[in-house]
Amino acid sequence: MLLVAFGYRELNNAMPDSGTSFTWATRAFGPWLGWMGGWGLIAATVVVLSNLAGIAVEFFYLAVSQVVDFLGGDGEAVAALVSNPFVNVGTCLVFILGATLISYRDMQTTQKVQYWLVGFQLLVMIGFGPDDLKRDGLAILLVTHDLAIAAQCERRITIDAGRVV
Repeated sequence: MLLVAFGYRELNNAMPDSGTSFTWATRAFGPWLGWMGGWGLIAATVVVLSNLAGIAVEFFYLAVSQVVDFLGGDGEAVAALVSNPFVNVGTCLVFILGATLISYRDMQTTQKVQYWLVGFQLLVMIGFGPDDLKRDGLAILLVTHDLAIAAQCERRITIDAGRVV
């Protein structure tokens, strides 16, 4: 990622443009390859965004179920909503719509949301990191759908249909 960022920095210095890879591919290799690069970028964004939304749904309902448990409600019923395809897909679409609206608004809004999310992530890491380091010496977070890899982990949290097992 760092090398790609350096490459984009050099391209922006040589040919300032607010575009992305399709702009430079068009200039360097012609419009057909630029067009292909643009559509490849759109397809990759759609695939990645939908997968991230799907993962976010699982963690969203897991977090909501823990709050409901804390408040004395039936957290397991909330966590089980992940296994309902209508609720799962509907929530995915809401997350995708939210991301689309933020991106559509303007670059400054997108930048502010990104800064806020990265800041929140860092605060959570700073908050939970020292406790994990104190307990284990080194914190490693492994998120995988491969049960063979997960089974080899010494200490793990398994999420099955939104429940922590």
